[in-house]
Amino acid sequence: MMFSRRYPAKMIARAREAIWPRGGLQRGWLYLWHRLKRLRHHPHSVALGFAIGVFVSFTPFLGLHLAFCVGMSIFLRVSILASLIGQVVGNPATLPFIWLSSYQLGNLLLNQQASVAEADMGMLVQKFFSFETIGSIFLPLVAGGVVLGLIFASLSYAGIYFAMTRTPGIGGGARSG
Repeated sequence: MMFSRRYPAKMIARAREAIWPRGGLQRGWLYLWHRLKRLRHHPHSVALGFAIGVFVSFTPFLGLHLAFCVGMSIFLRVSILASLIGQVVGNPATLPFIWLSSYQLGNLLLNQQASVAEADMGMLVQKFFSFETIGSIFLPLVAGGVVLGLIFASLSYAGIYFAMTRTPGIGGGARSG
């Protein structure tokens, strides 16, 4: 084959590269940046689409992130691909930090005590499948996630829009000023 290895990689090497690629994680982020800046949309459309993805990644609706990104992008008529790229902010490395900060901020906003910190795992599993969960865990996650999502979405919109309009050769789509 043309692009295959001369000597096949061993199982341990393939597993190691699946967790941490040989070239590092920078190549993946650089690819996403180049893909984002080559979209043939107005910079506002790309920046708002990316901001939608960032906002959605801060919500606790884990199985619905992609559907929310696509639905909000269609509703607001912005770049769907940019919103899907922005949704990558909520990845397995960042989601624990996002959820923890959202939960803490939500408890602060709702004037609740953090009940998860002193509970053990059995208590959490039992509590998760009860109606107490809505008030004690889910509502703080939603409240904190919405506030943090709006903050980070605003920052990402400003950054992407600035990069798309100020950097020469970026944003090949139609521009209106």
